[in-house]
Amino acid sequence: MSTGVVGQEEPKHVFSNVAKVGEWKTRKINLWSVMRSFVSQLKLGQDMTKISLPAELCHPYTMLEVMSYRETTLFKLLFGINEVTDPTERFLRVLKWHLSMVRQENFEKKPFNPVLGETHISFVDDDGKNGSVEFISEQVSHHPPVSAFSVKNDKHNLDVWANISFSVKFGGNSATIATSGGASLKIGNLGDELYEMSRCIPNMMVRNVVWGTKYIIWEGDLTMTCKKTGLEAHLVFSEAKKQENRVEGTIKNASTGEILFNLAGVCGSEIFIEPPSGGDKRLLLDVSKEEYDCPKYLPESALTPMSSVAIWGPVNEAILKGDIAAADVAKQKIEAAQRAKRADRAAKGEEYEGQFFTKGENEVWRLKADVSISKMVANAAPGAEVGEAGAPNTPPTD
Repeated sequence: MSTGVVGQEEPKHVFSNVAKVGEWKTRKINLWSVMRSFVSQLKLGQDMTKISLPAELCHPYTMLEVMSYRETTLFKLLFGINEVTDPTERFLRVLKWHLSMVRQENFEKKPFNPVLGETHISFVDDDGKNGSVEFISEQVSHHPPVSAFSVKNDKHNLDVWANISFSVKFGGNSATIATSGGASLKIGNLGDELYEMSRCIPNMMVRNVVWGTKYIIWEGDLTMTCKKTGLEAHLVFSEAKKQENRVEGTIKNASTGEILFNLAGVCGSEIFIEPPSGGDKRLLLDVSKEEYDCPKYLPESALTPMSSVAIWGPVNEAILKGDIAAADVAKQKIEAAQRAKRADRAAKGEEYEGQFFTKGENEVWRLKADVSISKMVANAAPGAEVGEAGAPNTPPTD
C-alpha cells in the first residue's frame, strides 16, 4: 500500500498517522455531520471564537506531526556536505535539501492546530555510518500561533532550528495557508557556516475549496542566504497552468550581483539549474525519485502528557473508526481544557515557559541545551518499543 509518496510503501509497526493510509484518508466530507457539529455547540450568547472546528474536517494528526515527517524523511540529503569543498556546490546541496520539503500535496482535510505546550518528537535511526536524526518540536505560542522545532544530526554536526506560524485566508473558492517565520541551518564542522531561509516552506494555496476538484499549489517567494560564502537564492512558486506547480529563481553572488545559475522546474518533480549563458543544464532534484526514511517515535512510557500522541489520541482513534460524533466530543474537551489553562495563566499574569525550548535573542525559541532524544529513550521503561511513522499502536488516553 502506498504512503502517498511516490515509490514508498506503507511502513509497518507504526505510531503516527501522518504516513498511514486507509479509508479515512479519502473519506468524503459529510456536510450534515459538519452542520450537526456546529449546531451542537451553539448556545444563547455563544462566543463564536470558542466554536471548535468539526472533526469531520480534520485528519487524525497535528501540524507538528506533519512538520516532523517533512523535516526528517529526507534530511539525509545533507549527509556528506562537510566533504564538499566548493562553497557553491555546498550551497546547492543545502538548496536541494530545502526544496525537497516542497512536495506534491493532497490534503483533503486539515491537521489539528497544536495546543499551547504540545510537543512532538521523532527520530530516524542511525544507519550505521551517519548517526541518528533527531526532531523535537513544541507549540510555544497560541496568539500568534508559533511552532518551534529543532532537527539535529551529531555525526555530521548539523543543526537546524525554526519558528513557524500559519494563518488561513479565504477568498472565493480558494484558501491560502500563509506561512511566516524563518529557518536556519548551521554546519558546525565548517566553522559554523550558517544558511538562513526566509521561510520554512512557501504559502499553500488550496483551489476549489467549495466546488470543483480540490488541489493544492505552493505559491509565493522564498530566499536562502549564506553570509559566509556570499551566496543567495531567490525562488518564486506559482501555478503556471492548471495544477502545474512551477518554481523558478536564481542563485547569485550577493556582493557582485552575478547570477551563477537560473533555476526552474516543477514542485514535487524535476527541478533543474543552468548557467545564465546556457548549456550545462543539470538536475538539482527530483523528489519523486528519492527514497524516504521512516521516522520513529518515543515508546509510550517516555511520552509526556503534552505529546501530540497523548493529547489527540482519543480524537485520532475515533476518526480512524469513523465515529465522528465521538471525535467531536473528544476534540471539544481538549480545546475547552486548553482555554481554561490559558485563562488561568492570564489571570495569574504568567507567560508560557517552554518545556524543551527557551526564548532567546530576537524572540527566537531555541532548543534547551540539556534536551536529548537519546536521554528520553534511555529513561523509558525497560523493554519499551519505539513506534514508526503511521503506527496503529494504541495511543495514551484520558
